[in-house]
This record gives sequence, C-alpha cells and structure tokens, in this order.
Amino acid sequence: MNTKPTYAELEQRVKALENQIAKPRLFEEKNVATSMALCNALDDLFALVDTKGVIVYANVALAHRFGRSVDDLKGLNGWS
Repeated sequence: MNTKPTYAELEQRVKALENQIAKPRLFEEKNVATSMALCNALDDLFALVDTKGVIVYANVALAHRFGRSVDDLKGLNGWS
C-alpha cells in the first residue's frame, strides 16, 4: 500500500526541484557575463537586437562611437 509523503518529505522534494531549476540559471548568467566581457573587449561595434530591432545589448565601442553609455542604447530601436 502506498503511503502519503510527510510534509518534511515534500519539503525536501521541493528544495531538490528548486536546486535543479537554479543550476541552469547560474550557468546561463555566467555565460552572459562572459559573452558581455568578450563583446566589450572588441574594438568593433557590436549590438544585439531583437526581432523588432530594439537594442538588447550594445558593447562599449558602439556606445563610445555614439557618445552615449551602454545603458542609454538599450531599448532604442536600431532600425530607425
């Protein structure tokens, strides 16, 4: 006969699932940080835009070229 898990057992299962979910996020955040550092090391102008042309990320060289900060460029439409 199957017995119902205790509250403590359910709590452990929830914590285990939360840890599984958190691990890919940490990996992704490290990859994003590394990618941004590499893009900022470029002398070339670089921007990452979404499908609507909105700038999601711009490197320091691009921001410097337009006399703006990287944060100022985020959210601007790169096509217009």
